[in-house]
Amino acid sequence: MRANRGKGWEARLDHQHYLYRASARAVVFKTHPPAVIRAGRLVYTVKGPPDYIGRAGARPVCFEAKEHGGARWPFSKLARHQAMSLEAFSMDPAALCGVCLRLTGDGSAWWIDWSALGPVWWTWKEAKTREVASLDLVWLELKARRIAGADWLP
Repeated sequence: MRANRGKGWEARLDHQHYLYRASARAVVFKTHPPAVIRAGRLVYTVKGPPDYIGRAGARPVCFEAKEHGGARWPFSKLARHQAMSLEAFSMDPAALCGVCLRLTGDGSAWWIDWSALGPVWWTWKEAKTREVASLDLVWLELKARRIAGADWLP
């Protein structure tokens, strides 16, 4: 598997999660896929869980952290196993489940709820054509929530 990208964004989220814990707003933890060391290299043994899992009050939390350099976020940046985890977690109607996206091109950051993204992503993934293969700023403005810094909690 390829090395994890977006570590700068994840570091900002980790700091925000520290602030959430300190103020008793949420407890959110970074997850890591199972790995072993082979020939001095870290090798992931299976596809990992969602990037972050926790609770915000009584609400369960599960999300993927994504960072992209362009003005559009390609659906190909979300792997099938990640979408399947988000889909399963979103079956709890109280869950905060989605993608926390940072676009480095304009510096914007977004909370994209899986209830909005999931149907669009699955249509793209299962379609034979790839007419809509990314989210642009217009879609994000209409369907997602712009966040300040890494503060994604509503």
